[in-house]
Amino acid sequence: MRVKAFGQLAISLVGLALALLALSWLTGCEVRQAQSSIRSALTAADDGMYEAAKIYAEKAKADSDASLERIEADCPRPCPDATARYRVAMTSWFEVSAAIKAAHHSLEAADRAVDVWIAGSKMAPDWGSICDGAAKTIEAVSDATAAATGEPPPAALKAAPAVLRAACQATMLVVVGAHR
Repeated sequence: MRVKAFGQLAISLVGLALALLALSWLTGCEVRQAQSSIRSALTAADDGMYEAAKIYAEKAKADSDASLERIEADCPRPCPDATARYRVAMTSWFEVSAAIKAAHHSLEAADRAVDVWIAGSKMAPDWGSICDGAAKTIEAVSDATAAATGEPPPAALKAAPAVLRAACQATMLVVVGAHR
């Protein structure tokens, strides 16, 4: 009788161990899928940044050339306030440049946080604020680019914050679910 009960207990324990192993494997798959999802969102954000940088390079150069021509035409030589005039003329492009730089740094921070998560299987405690900061800086690039060009931002740039926020929220749900 005791042998039979012990056998049933052993079978139950093996079944429980297999169930836990399968559950941890599924959780691992969900985590890997979340990691892949956030990497895809970061790539999409980077693509949007690339589009903004292309616009910045082309249109800022054209605006710069036009501003310099106007300054040279309007200002006698030597022109004591040429630098100040140029800065005023290019203010919106300086804002785009600063926004691109800030967004680049925030995307790098998010990317490093994902690297740490993958390497150590532990999400950064401030992941939510890292993600939200990245999305906000990308929105700032979108707004600054639209203000500087007078045109809507590229579709990839406009969509990037929402895509990133959705991936961040999904990631948080998976991480919280994996640690229950």
